[in-house]
Amino acid sequence: MLQTKEYKIKSCDDVELDIKRESLLEFSLTFDDEKEIEAILFIIPGLGADNNQIYQNKLALHCANTFSVAVCSVAYHCIANRPQLGCTLGFDDVDEFVFNEICKSLNLKIPKKFLPIKKIKNNEIIELSRYLDEKIQKKKEKFELEKSYNMNITSTFFPAKNEYNNFGIMSATDIVNALLHIKKDPPFKIANGGGHLEDLKTIFLGSSHGGYLANLVAKISPWNVDFVIDNSSYVKIPWRLIGFGKEIDYVKYPSCSIRLGKNISDFIFDKTFWTTNKFSKNYFSKSRERIRTILDEEHIKIQAEIFKAKYISYHSRFDGDLAPAADKELCYALFKQYGYDAKLFMIEKEEQIDGKFIKNLTHGLGMSIKTLINNTIPFALTQKSDRKNLKKEISYPCNEYIYTFKEKDNTLQLECKKI
Repeated sequence: MLQTKEYKIKSCDDVELDIKRESLLEFSLTFDDEKEIEAILFIIPGLGADNNQIYQNKLALHCANTFSVAVCSVAYHCIANRPQLGCTLGFDDVDEFVFNEICKSLNLKIPKKFLPIKKIKNNEIIELSRYLDEKIQKKKEKFELEKSYNMNITSTFFPAKNEYNNFGIMSATDIVNALLHIKKDPPFKIANGGGHLEDLKTIFLGSSHGGYLANLVAKISPWNVDFVIDNSSYVKIPWRLIGFGKEIDYVKYPSCSIRLGKNISDFIFDKTFWTTNKFSKNYFSKSRERIRTILDEEHIKIQAEIFKAKYISYHSRFDGDLAPAADKELCYALFKQYGYDAKLFMIEKEEQIDGKFIKNLTHGLGMSIKTLINNTIPFALTQKSDRKNLKKEISYPCNEYIYTFKEKDNTLQLECKKI
């Protein structure tokens, strides 16, 4: 009989920025209690349409019904950082300053009900924008503004649970901690006559940002990962998604942008405590970047010395600046150089579009995740797991820091020491 268990546990704090976490980690586990389970499958949602609870639930039920797997869905740190996922659109200090200065320069008065600007959220921003859009249009009609003028404002995604974009490390640690909590007391029967827990295969699957997190899980906890299956993940971090692009050029480097009427564009950024200010303790240095990067030859070699997960990836030759195909090819060449079983399927011809599995050549390939699962999980389940007696600790030198991840008391812990 299919069943789903819900969990809430303590996970990780932000070790890098020394911030105590306020929220609990939430995740669910779906399985058939009449089956002997061969693997735990993590279906990791990203920032797009796959990050939908109804869709995730349907996938979990399909997998648990079709295969001898338990399916884990993790609401990792900062997962709710888009409006459809529960975040709030609002203004931080920088956004408020930009907004006020632009209105002053245009001699536009903001109605009192919208003041102070920092307090308005979501629909109130749209309402205010409509009001200002009409004022700007009238100025154009009176030739007080050039017809080509566009008001460029900024705003911020404020995730649920008062979280923020740490980018990757806390999210991947959450996924590992969900696995370790399940393995501490599995609520299902393990295949091979209730065999050793390490006989239980682990498969991490995701698309785009979800695929990136699957790769990052394998990097920070290689002794826990048998398979990484990803569609269109990036292997270098797209730093404009971190949130500090507004410090450089808010029109050029937003997380995303939307039109608010005929005359206003809103350039939106993720809430983050990282900064480009080299004199700040929160400076996003090369070290911070390297530990989050999959395409790092020294780190790939170090990871291989602990355990080599198997990799399967699909990618479009025509993917844009978010996840360049050349980076993915180089990463997989390095995987093979250091002895990984890594298969990269580069989609580059119209003939490879079947309309069911692969629907286009853009980022994400319009891929059916259900079909990806059906195409890869049977093969993954035939592979032997050989993760017994592995060292459960790994250290990565990152310029001025050494990052050490180790398993202790059924959690993954991070130590970040300055060299």
